[in-house]
Amino acid sequence: MTYSFGIFYDEFLDYFKEGKGYTAWIASILVGVTLCSGPVSSSLVNRYGCRAVTIAGSILASACLALSVFAKSVTMLFLTIGLGTGLGLGLIYLPAIVSVTMYFERLRSLATGIAVCGSGLGTFIFAPLTEILIKRFGWQGALLVISVIVLGCIVFGAMFRPLVAEPAVPEAVPMTTVVAPGSNGKLNGSVKDAEQGLVRSHS
Repeated sequence: MTYSFGIFYDEFLDYFKEGKGYTAWIASILVGVTLCSGPVSSSLVNRYGCRAVTIAGSILASACLALSVFAKSVTMLFLTIGLGTGLGLGLIYLPAIVSVTMYFERLRSLATGIAVCGSGLGTFIFAPLTEILIKRFGWQGALLVISVIVLGCIVFGAMFRPLVAEPAVPEAVPMTTVVAPGSNGKLNGSVKDAEQGLVRSHS
């Protein structure tokens, strides 16, 4: 969705009558905040887990997209779409990638590659979908539909099963006997005496 949001550009130009460069900042802030929110997302994931962060990001992004329908200026869209939606999408994106590395061991590289491909697939799907929604419902209606789709990420976030850490198995350490220098003969004699005593006790 982030990379196909430029389709709204012409609609915003026509509706708000602002300059092209100023209006283009909406998508720029959206992409920038989404990608730059990585440190924030990672710290939240470490503290609360992938499930809670994804659900929170879905609610935040969906709410900000819905609020954008009532925007009266491009400046307000900077806040609702650029900052709010960007941060929410960042909270969704990073846990989706991080969780893959937690669930897979042997095929971790393949699983991560498939997860990253989802971004490209989403761009292919959302571009024509957004255009269809704008033609049918206008840009306000399209934002509402997309906000509902983003809200659906709550379901996928809830499917992140928390992993239980397995208890560490203590490693067996082989025992060794240290013999002091010069005591080798005495030790051998003691062993022989013990063996002879054991034989006499059984005879």
